[in-house]
Amino acid sequence: MNTSEGETRSETRENSALRSVKYGIWNATLHSVQKRSISTDRADFYESYKGVFVARSASHLCRAFCAILVTLSPVSILCAQQTLPQQWVAGVDFFGNHRYQLLFLASRAGRLEGTFGQNALTGALNGSQLRFTSKDQRGQLYEVTAQLAGDTLTGELTITDTAKPPVVGKHVFSAHAILKRPDGPPRTIDFQPTSYSNQFSADVPAVLTIWPGDTIHTTTVDSGGVDEHGITRALFGNPQTGPFYVGPAKPGDVLAVHIKRLRLNRDYADSLDAIASRIKDPNLAVQAKDLGRNLRWHLDLKRNVASPANASENLKNFSVPLRPMLGCVAVAPDFGFAPFSTGDAGRYGGNMDYNDVVEGSTVYLEVTQPGALLYIGDGHAAMGDGETTEWALETSMEVEFSVDVIPGKFISTPRVETASHIAAVGLAGSIDDATKMATSGMVQWLSQDYHLTPSESAQVLGSMAEYTISEVPDRNAGVVLRLRKDLLQGLGPALGSSSTAVAQEPPVPSECSTAPAELQAEKNVVLDFYRPGITLRQLIALIDPSYVQHNPLALKFAQEKHINDYEEFKQLFSAVAASANTDSKNILDAPARRGGRAPHVVILTADCDLVTAIVQYTRPDPTAPPGTTYERFAFDTFRVRGGKLVEHWDDEEITPESVEATRKREQQSPHP
Repeated sequence: MNTSEGETRSETRENSALRSVKYGIWNATLHSVQKRSISTDRADFYESYKGVFVARSASHLCRAFCAILVTLSPVSILCAQQTLPQQWVAGVDFFGNHRYQLLFLASRAGRLEGTFGQNALTGALNGSQLRFTSKDQRGQLYEVTAQLAGDTLTGELTITDTAKPPVVGKHVFSAHAILKRPDGPPRTIDFQPTSYSNQFSADVPAVLTIWPGDTIHTTTVDSGGVDEHGITRALFGNPQTGPFYVGPAKPGDVLAVHIKRLRLNRDYADSLDAIASRIKDPNLAVQAKDLGRNLRWHLDLKRNVASPANASENLKNFSVPLRPMLGCVAVAPDFGFAPFSTGDAGRYGGNMDYNDVVEGSTVYLEVTQPGALLYIGDGHAAMGDGETTEWALETSMEVEFSVDVIPGKFISTPRVETASHIAAVGLAGSIDDATKMATSGMVQWLSQDYHLTPSESAQVLGSMAEYTISEVPDRNAGVVLRLRKDLLQGLGPALGSSSTAVAQEPPVPSECSTAPAELQAEKNVVLDFYRPGITLRQLIALIDPSYVQHNPLALKFAQEKHINDYEEFKQLFSAVAASANTDSKNILDAPARRGGRAPHVVILTADCDLVTAIVQYTRPDPTAPPGTTYERFAFDTFRVRGGKLVEHWDDEEITPESVEATRKREQQSPHP
């Protein structure tokens, strides 16, 4: 082969790869939007959203694609034209009730593009005057006019309903920009609170913006609002330190709160001699009618024990080990709920009073508000199960914690993980209902992270479940179902608790950097996916049960079969294995046995948790004489978390006709 011939073939391959990537960018963005039921018409989508990559997944895709395109110099200039969106928290006043949503804005030559909540927006920025419109899945039209002043927006939102005649509502609109993640490694922050909150609410202004990996050292006052110096700093009733705005957290995520250090900072605690009414029968109620007196306990920090300060004769030698714990860990509740008292608890966490929330434990909470808005407080020097005395060795505390965000994971009840156990916390108006919620929450955990069926979960619970009553005096009772982690190690494809592994992964803010070793580990997962000789079992083991596929054909198949994307993947590749007569082995080698060649990764790049590959396929040409093959370049992007593939975008088969159609669309578009 002469040099010119080689250069021509190389150029042809490079151009084919470029067309595949550019088509894949557009097509993958379409799939992402179709997955969210925003648009189902390809042509309308292209005309309305061409060049828009401001949604979080799309912006990360664009950055990953740019990393590929930079290696292919003819189009590297396209990346320079992409601008990063600016992230805001937008609030709308619905008759005194505030709803908060994430707002992404990108400005290009006065033109605005982005997302408002889950919906795409378009608009214009003229000086400090901003306008944009957005339409939701039901067809309701949102029109915002606002004044830009630094990092704030103030104005009006008009909502036009689809009813005939249309119903129009006008509401006060405001927004503030979210601070960007600071450059450099995670920070250690010493936060000294100057105010405290007596409610769990999204309306309380955040005291600090933090990011996954940051370590925050702070203090809490006791349940009466008294600090370590004996000074009353806040109203009684479990006043909280916070809320802390967590940079990348958004509704639909899970917040993991790692309790790294708990230290007592004074030598006394307060308690009662009461017995909670929920656990008293009529006979005991008569005996306990005079109980409920305040009692002071002495905390011997050197001996690590607590004892009644003015003990009776029978209790003069009584002491208990100190075991500092946090009674309250919470996030802001969802829109539509009135603020909850800091003495209450629910799916948002709150005053759970579970005595295993100690140093070294991790609390998992469902995120329903932008930034999660994390509250902590209600320290106890020690506490028996149930907090039966209503107050239990209440004291101030030094706290050190960090957070992680698990994106796109649904949990039905708070979870706690310790060195030895996983625990689902049920909170409800009765102990019976709380037990049901704890059981349901644990079965969900076993299904998500250990891939167990209801039958398998029932066998596990029946043989090792540990139920604990965690809270009895408050409005909601608490019941905790615990399972020993050492006995779960052999379950399912998961190696231990995947929620823990994911929670400790690097964060995924709009701008992030990942260590080379971690990026390579993510690439290796994708390389394993394409590895020659991989078996069906090995392939399925790479896929997380929360897997999301953005291919509309796969989505249609899943909807028709009433199954999720994970089950669709298993059925699809099981069928491939069967049709290739592979006996569940080497299923990606099937094209080679039909005269083609197994897929070959040509280019591989990683950006944050996204790995993008250009994959070359050589396949037999059914329209040509036997032995004739053709080549195509496919575009694949995977989201990798905890060593598993959790999300996938791909292009469809790229034919000459589709490439030509794409080329014409690109020529007509003002954006690359």
